[in-house]
Amino acid sequence: MRVQVQQQFVLSCQKTARQRLAVFSVGVCSAVLFPLLWVSLNQSHQQQAEREKTLNAIQLSLSQLVDVERLYSVFVEHNAELKQLSSDIEQRGLVPADWTMRQIKLSKLEATRAEAEVYLDSIAQSPTVYFIPERFEAKVADSKDDLFRWRQGSIDAVFVTILGRYYARKPQ
Repeated sequence: MRVQVQQQFVLSCQKTARQRLAVFSVGVCSAVLFPLLWVSLNQSHQQQAEREKTLNAIQLSLSQLVDVERLYSVFVEHNAELKQLSSDIEQRGLVPADWTMRQIKLSKLEATRAEAEVYLDSIAQSPTVYFIPERFEAKVADSKDDLFRWRQGSIDAVFVTILGRYYARKPQ
C-alpha cells in the first residue's frame, strides 16, 4: 500500500508540476505576447491612419484634377473664341495698333439739353471712331421735368455722366 500511496503521490506531484508548468507557460507567453500584440495593434492603427491620410490626399487631388479638367475645357473653348475674335478684328481693320484710346470721364456734369446733345454726338460711333461705355447716365435737374420731352417752363438743365474708352483710328 505504501507503494501505491507513493505512486499516487508521485502522480499527483507530476500532475501539479504539469499544472504549474502550464500556468507558468501561459504567464510567460502572456507576458511576452501581450506587448508584442499591443505593439502590432498600435502599428496597425498607425498604418490605418496613414492610409486614411493618403486616401484623403488622393481624393483631394482627384477633386482638383476634375476642376482643372473642367477649367481646361473652358479655357480651350474661350481660346477658340479669342482666336476667332482676333481674326474678325483683323479682317475688319480693328487692329489695336491702328487706334488711339482716350478715357472719357464726365461725372454728373450739369449742362443744357443742347450741350448734352453735343456730348452724345461726339461719342457717336462711325467707321473712324467708337466708344465703349463703362457707365452712362442722364438725369433731369428737376424731378418734375421729362428727360425726353422739353416743355415750356421746364428747366433746361440735365446732369450727364459718361465714363468709358473712346477710340479713334490713327491717320494712315
